[in-house]
Amino acid sequence: MVLSLQIMLPVAARIEADLSGHITKVPEDSIDGARAILKVGWAHLADFLEANSQPADVSRIVERVRGEAHVSVDPRDPRILIPAFLLGELREAFILGFVVSLPFLIVDLVVANILMALGLQMMAPTTLSIPLKILLFLSVDGWHLLGERLVGGYST
Repeated sequence: MVLSLQIMLPVAARIEADLSGHITKVPEDSIDGARAILKVGWAHLADFLEANSQPADVSRIVERVRGEAHVSVDPRDPRILIPAFLLGELREAFILGFVVSLPFLIVDLVVANILMALGLQMMAPTTLSIPLKILLFLSVDGWHLLGERLVGGYST
């Protein structure tokens, strides 16, 4: 949650800076005022989503929506950018999960082979591999690497 706030803080600051002029000009109870505020906010959010979405995902969703509605579709429309961004995030999450779990799988295989070579078939490999995995994660500063990868992948 804190990393999400850190990533979105520049976008929120730009929205707030643009809205500071709009709020004084628009009555608070006006529906048109709310629309104007949402339009300004969406412009900055759309810039963020567009910068962090893969063009292939955007074009795939544009084609799907265009095929369903049989109308022209703006690629900056929320029903295009939000799913495209989420698809990219899911793809990155699976890649990150694989990259993180691969060294742990190697530790499991090495520990199991060493225990078999020593003739300790009755000893559960997880008894030895879990402390080794924790030690490996801490020795390579895993939290720092994970946080860097999560935050560094966004352009704001």
